[in-house]
Amino acid sequence: MSSHRLRASVAGARAQRRRLWAPAAGAVALALVLTACGGGDTGGDTAPEPNGGNGGPVAGGEISQITSVDISSFDPARLPNMNPTLGVSALSLVYGQLLWADTETGEVSPGIAESMTVNDDGTVWTLKLREGVEFTDGTPYDAEAVKFNWDRLADEETAAVNGAAARSFESTVVDPLTLELHTEKPNFLLDRVVAAQLTFIASPTAIEGNPDVFTTDPVGAGPFDLTEAVSGSHYVYTRNDGYWEEGKPYLDKVTLRVVADRQQQFDTVATGGADLFIGNSMEAREILASADLTIPDIQVGGGRMMFFNTTRAPFDDPRARHALALALDAEELAFTQEPGADSAHVTNLFAPNSPYYDESLTIPGQDIDEAQRLFDELAAEGKPVEFSLVAGGAGGTRAAELLQAKMTEFDNVTVNLDIIPLPNYEEQVAFRGDFDLTFRPGNMFVNSPAPGIDQLLRTGGVSNHSRYSSAEMDALLDAVLAEPDVEGQREALAQVHELFLEDMPFFPYGNSNLIIAHIPRLAGIQPYEEGSLLYQELYLEQ
Repeated sequence: MSSHRLRASVAGARAQRRRLWAPAAGAVALALVLTACGGGDTGGDTAPEPNGGNGGPVAGGEISQITSVDISSFDPARLPNMNPTLGVSALSLVYGQLLWADTETGEVSPGIAESMTVNDDGTVWTLKLREGVEFTDGTPYDAEAVKFNWDRLADEETAAVNGAAARSFESTVVDPLTLELHTEKPNFLLDRVVAAQLTFIASPTAIEGNPDVFTTDPVGAGPFDLTEAVSGSHYVYTRNDGYWEEGKPYLDKVTLRVVADRQQQFDTVATGGADLFIGNSMEAREILASADLTIPDIQVGGGRMMFFNTTRAPFDDPRARHALALALDAEELAFTQEPGADSAHVTNLFAPNSPYYDESLTIPGQDIDEAQRLFDELAAEGKPVEFSLVAGGAGGTRAAELLQAKMTEFDNVTVNLDIIPLPNYEEQVAFRGDFDLTFRPGNMFVNSPAPGIDQLLRTGGVSNHSRYSSAEMDALLDAVLAEPDVEGQREALAQVHELFLEDMPFFPYGNSNLIIAHIPRLAGIQPYEEGSLLYQELYLEQ
């Protein structure tokens, strides 16, 4: 692909832009599915203030929440994504947020950080922290602490899933409350990357001196402390009385109850055995509709994805990737994995009402004849398509069994199933890359060009489970980051989309919903990233 795809560097002709907590493309969210990202400005300044006398937030009380996966680590370096079903809720309770991005709008808001601003050419960001914040062990939450955490993630020996994000800039401590982040190339979306991948900060003192800091004794500056941990059963978090926001958190206690079986999850919350459920099941809304629960309508972008391991046979050959994608009925696959009225398949990387949508760049639909032609072509070259499909969870298992059955209708293709416990997924797939083909558990919510699309396709990206590496794609992604406005991002992203369709490192096949079901008394619901909550805002109405 020729270099004309790359846009010229940002020039002085563009208006100067300084940004403070604004979405990367105005208020427009990038979507991967046919549901559009919507909603208004719901940043940190709109959180409810303590007011127990007139129906506002009231201090006290406790809640329990269902979590589907046991909590294996409190280490931010081991967090494969921001899906609340994979441990983000546990980290949110303990660490709070340096900054956070609204699930619906993608708008970045301050947490423990006070502000994050960018210079005119997108190469220097300034992070300001709040004064007087401390970790629960008394260590100052200052610029040195943030840098310590980010340097640890950036260190190759840490093998952090989010290491690439931490290595995308150099940080310098300006003063105790100020960090400067320098990038080699313009990046007008770095605040989104920090919010999504570098927001959890642990006490440096604890990291260096406490061997249990990431197992049973995490030390953060978040709204709650972990006070009881029973593996496979429950985790109890008690109010942090030294939390930096006056009057918060409102709740005294939050308990995460581990319930692996989906039907049992629904039954538990529907019968009052838990107060809060967060998930992305297409049937959850229907099943829970008759219970005395509140289920807000939260519009998100995102989808279910099938990742090819592009580093080993057979899917190191793009023809094998295209053959499998063309062989599948995406709608059937999506519905089998997540049955329900909300289930749908995707036809484009971007939603029709997205500014990045291009009708000419449609993901190809099923083409059985072309799929068989490609399978035969590969077999004729001595490369019949045989692979292992790694899947976990009930939905992933259903989809895997369907795919295996459908492939028996083709010649020169063999599918072996490797069904693993869902808690083992991140270790086997995200860390070791030990798979040929896999379904990503849960959603891949995307409401901004970065880190969403960027980290799915960039070499070493935290969401790049395909281990796809293309110098051409990396250059195109750099061009997106260098654009400070929607128009420039749209043009640059069109080229990214075109190359994605050529290389097909992953196959988006189904949408998904964010379901937050809770007792009517529970208020202060504010989802961020892939659907975790700002637990400091939760309270029980009187």
